[in-house]
Amino acid sequence: MVDKLTPIEAEVLELPSKPEQAEEREDSYGTAPMPKPKKNYVGLWICFGLAVIALCTFSVFATVFNVRLSRNADGKWSLQSRNPVTDAVEQDPIRELPAPEAGGNSQETEVLPSDAAQVDLEQNQSLQEPVDPAELYRAVSPSVVRLKMASYASVYYDTGIVITEDGFLLSAVNEQYMPRSIEAEFSDGSTKSAEIVAMDRTTGICLLKVEAADLTPAQFDFEAPLQVGEKVYCISNPYETAMMNVLTEGMLSASRELVLEGLRVRLLQTSVDLQSSGYGIPILDEKGAIVGMTTALGQRLLDSGEDPCFGVSAADLKQILNRMISKAAREEESFGITVEEIPDYYQIMFGFPGTLWVKEVSEDSPMYQRLDPFDVITAVNNVPVTTVEEYQNAVQTACQGGTVCLTVFRNGSYYYATIPVKVS
Repeated sequence: MVDKLTPIEAEVLELPSKPEQAEEREDSYGTAPMPKPKKNYVGLWICFGLAVIALCTFSVFATVFNVRLSRNADGKWSLQSRNPVTDAVEQDPIRELPAPEAGGNSQETEVLPSDAAQVDLEQNQSLQEPVDPAELYRAVSPSVVRLKMASYASVYYDTGIVITEDGFLLSAVNEQYMPRSIEAEFSDGSTKSAEIVAMDRTTGICLLKVEAADLTPAQFDFEAPLQVGEKVYCISNPYETAMMNVLTEGMLSASRELVLEGLRVRLLQTSVDLQSSGYGIPILDEKGAIVGMTTALGQRLLDSGEDPCFGVSAADLKQILNRMISKAAREEESFGITVEEIPDYYQIMFGFPGTLWVKEVSEDSPMYQRLDPFDVITAVNNVPVTTVEEYQNAVQTACQGGTVCLTVFRNGSYYYATIPVKVS
């Protein structure tokens, strides 16, 4: 029997006209679309950072070198020097400071010459030959006073020298024990209340005033400096004794020039036993003329306890006195306005256009309630001022012209503060 193969009918599978897209799955690699690549912004961030660094660098450069980027008359951009006053005036013209609501004092302010302006030390013209100690004491003792100094911690005694008939005295104090009250006792037993009117911080030398008249001024010798080994006398007021104006004798032990904070003085050291007599003690030559006065310089130089045997020469006393009087006169003509230099950290932080600002304005000042603390003063009568000394000198000069005009910077604007002055 022959097997016959019967053909099997083929099944035809019809595919759809368009293949269906496979489902998009994470583990599918079929016909799913590729994910879009993420954009890279690193280049943009780098460009932005470089731009910020460039801007900050230019700002610092402009601040340090006081320049700005501006367009000139031809329309071209360039770096130009910046003037805060001129820039502010271009935007907002300088105006007069507004008066307080209650009404300010617009009357002329009278500036009186200081009484101390006439103080001077008298050159000894009477005694040309040495005299015996008894005669020297009788001549000089009326010009020496005992000063009772009362501080908050204790009571101590210094010595003072009469330098004018109307009550000006010269002495020296230790700045660590500044007195809160002073009583001056004269050789005739009378006492007067005294006050310090001027002081030199470098040496401790001070000028005092008592209400008195017909006093006996001391005589000084500025021209003939002592030589080491020459005899000297001192009239002092030792502690814890009922005796005043005690005469002691010694010699000039040493002498040399010294420079302290820009002040050149001749330092004197004596061998006189002053029995811890404080300061302000006159150092006398054999003719009875004052050739020097003891100060607190010894304590400062030796960094030790009180040592009153050191003093400065009479010529230096005259120099220091004139400097004190000049400073006191400038402070008196300040119209109750106290200025100080702006601290560096504020200057760096805020970039003020000046270096001085108002610290305090007293109630009796013509600028009370017009000037405020922290107002920046840039000029006096259009003359720029950068230090307290320049300000005081400029005000003193401006007073002679009859008007003091301060240029004031406040809250981003400039103002004038005008003070009419009447000098008598």
